[in-house]
Amino acid sequence: MKRTLFRSLFLALCLTLLAFTCAAAEEIDVDLSLESGFLPDATEVEITCNSNDVTIYYTMDGTAPTADSRLYEGPIALSSTVNKPDLLSKNLETNLEENRFVPWVDFPSAHVIRAAAIDAEGNVVDTAAGTFFVGYDRAETFGDLPVVSLIMDEKDLFDYETGIYVLGATHEEWNEEQEEPYEAWQAVGNYSNTGKEWERPVVVDFLMAEGESFSQNMGVRIKGGTSRTAPQKSLRLIARDEYGKKSIKY
Repeated sequence: MKRTLFRSLFLALCLTLLAFTCAAAEEIDVDLSLESGFLPDATEVEITCNSNDVTIYYTMDGTAPTADSRLYEGPIALSSTVNKPDLLSKNLETNLEENRFVPWVDFPSAHVIRAAAIDAEGNVVDTAAGTFFVGYDRAETFGDLPVVSLIMDEKDLFDYETGIYVLGATHEEWNEEQEEPYEAWQAVGNYSNTGKEWERPVVVDFLMAEGESFSQNMGVRIKGGTSRTAPQKSLRLIARDEYGKKSIKY
């Protein structure tokens, strides 16, 4: 009887190990053929996947890919971004200062690509993202400073109702209740809101001039007190299990 019990336990263990091994072998991985960073000349990037059981979709506007996004069918051309318009830094809905600083030149711009492997049931099984500055001399533009690229939906920052970086609907509602004049630094806006409801998903690309860089899915919120009313605001980056990793190991 003991021998029979031992055989049963041994068989159950073998089946468990086999199932674990098969599951690991079937893990779907999507990736970009180029690492995020600075490229001297125009080039192409490919999206690769180790499975034929999924469909690859991608975006180049910071939004998360869905089955309604662009279908990946071949290499994606990356042209020079030196003359790519920089519109976000000139957004005037971020605070109430009358004589606020508005950049008179465009900041360095990049191509951002987000890719997703989506199965037959419409589930996103893996993602990849990249930031590509094309045509810039990194040393001349940024020296040896690390460059942080935040890849996210523009609406999550600047949308009137839900954007975390702007005055938005919160300010309009608050302003209607004010009976006395107030200064710009006292103005309440979307950027004043706190809590998980005002956290947005973001892909963080941390690009070193030399040495190891990293890319990670995270959450982002506005950080600070009165500084929330300034044109340039502090951001808090948050690692969570729901984004893939609960910490940054770097």
